[in-house]
Amino acid sequence: TLSWRKGGGDNSAGADAEVTTAIVDGIPRSSGEATWRAEVIIPKEGGSGPLGKRGTTAVRGPNRISKDIAQEDIDKFVEAYRTGGANELRKVQRELNRSWL
Repeated sequence: TLSWRKGGGDNSAGADAEVTTAIVDGIPRSSGEATWRAEVIIPKEGGSGPLGKRGTTAVRGPNRISKDIAQEDIDKFVEAYRTGGANELRKVQRELNRSWL
């Protein structure tokens, strides 16, 4: 698990956006083989909720047969979030998920 705070304030994610990452269990293949998924948890866009909390959103990649490939997905997600915020992250997520269709 990796955790970092986004510096700068040059995009919609905000200056103190905290992001956590993890490799989580995926859905087993029909053969029973285990799979893993990249998971990145980002702050929700917009203002604080009624209790002053912002909330988070989990973004997950496709099922992978290797933790190394899931880690590569995490690296892509983090780079996308750093450069373009949540919109760029979702774009990368769609591209990764389409690659398995």
